[in-house]
Amino acid sequence: MVEVKDSNEIRSSSCPNCYLCGNEGKFLYQSLKDRLFGAPGEWNLKKCSNSECGLVWLDPMPLEEDIGKAYQNYYTHNIEYTKQSVLGIFLRKFYHVVKIIPSHFLGIRQEEIRLNNMYLDDISPGKLLEVGFGNGKFLNQMRLAGWEVEGVDFDSKAVEGVRTRYGFNVHVGSLERIAYPANTFDAITMSHVIEHVSKPVVLLQECYRILKPGGYLVLVTPNKSSQNLAQKQL
Repeated sequence: MVEVKDSNEIRSSSCPNCYLCGNEGKFLYQSLKDRLFGAPGEWNLKKCSNSECGLVWLDPMPLEEDIGKAYQNYYTHNIEYTKQSVLGIFLRKFYHVVKIIPSHFLGIRQEEIRLNNMYLDDISPGKLLEVGFGNGKFLNQMRLAGWEVEGVDFDSKAVEGVRTRYGFNVHVGSLERIAYPANTFDAITMSHVIEHVSKPVVLLQECYRILKPGGYLVLVTPNKSSQNLAQKQL
């Protein structure tokens, strides 16, 4: 059942059970608001009751066709920011400055540098696809490193901005709908994207299809207790 809201709100539908294993979800957090970028609505996070799964998801879940409303004031846009987004930008920059100090003492600065390159810094440049490229900064960084780059993003404003700024071959929509030929890319990257899509398994299957044999899929995604980085060679 779709929850009916006004035109400025994000429509959503109930998602009480885990869409991976089907078990019941239990509330982890309730009535959350976006205090950084001002996305409309209040949202609940549920966690799968199956200890062998542990998936966390939104219930209710935004409808796919309305998800763009969550990014109207996002930091990747070249628009005048709202108060919420200015706060978001400040907090992000403050975090990046502050974390440099302990990273040097703990000896993890080199790991952060590798992360900024999505662990492709020791890979011979080839054809790269970034799913969810935001402001295009990473695509441009990799182009300068010798990669042939393309991108897909469901945020039309982000796509327009990157086309204008860099002239890259970038597309609006889901990866599945773009329908690249099989064995197209040497590497695919997704930084904090997989948790935003309604059908993550379908997305991963499509990545596998369009990667060349031996290609790289590099994902960065948050989890409820830390930050998880996964790299897989296919």
